[in-house]
Amino acid sequence: MGNMRRALTMTMGTMIAAGTLATLAGPAQAAPSGCTYTWGGGKSLTVACATGDGSYRAKAVCVRTNQIPTQLNIVGPWAAAGPGTRSTAVCPLNSYTYRGGVEFA
Repeated sequence: MGNMRRALTMTMGTMIAAGTLATLAGPAQAAPSGCTYTWGGGKSLTVACATGDGSYRAKAVCVRTNQIPTQLNIVGPWAAAGPGTRSTAVCPLNSYTYRGGVEFA
């Protein structure tokens, strides 16, 4: 009886480990790439990522004049990577883009 219980426990442990590995080993995905950045007259940042899988969005730090807080983090909508897609972060009134980049999902 003890050997059977030990064999059953080892079998269950092996099955759980195999299930965990199968869950972790999904299909490989390449992050969005081939991204270009376009500054829109000091008021916006547009990002376009032409290749890869997944989503991305523009991320801008906007500086406001004579207001508190002086810096705002503004993000554009999520976009799927691929030709013709883009995301634009637009600074609010009385502010300008200080720096920016891209965020991946």
